[in-house]
Amino acid sequence: MHPARVYRLPNRFTDVEAEHLKWIREAIANSCELLNSTRPNTFAGRKTQEPFALEPSPDVNSSYRSLESQCRQQAKLSADPAARNELERVGLEYKQLADWQQHQKPEPEKCVSVPPT
Repeated sequence: MHPARVYRLPNRFTDVEAEHLKWIREAIANSCELLNSTRPNTFAGRKTQEPFALEPSPDVNSSYRSLESQCRQQAKLSADPAARNELERVGLEYKQLADWQQHQKPEPEKCVSVPPT
């Protein structure tokens, strides 16, 4: 039996291969450096478990007015007579609620100027 032949590959790299190998080694060195460094704390946002800040609630009366307006606009656009009638009915209900809310609010006290004596 003859011993197996050993083929030797050339140890020389072309310029492109050498440049690529250099780039890979630098990338691995940078990656190792980043992995070994301490973890940075760069979070600057809101904690997800905290609720959003409360926004001032809009006037209930104005929201009923906007719903009334939207119902009327949709009724004008609707081609179905049953849907149009229902939207007009709901819009009327919102109008009545808005009027009722408006009358429930206490009138702000007016300043009366007293003439000097």
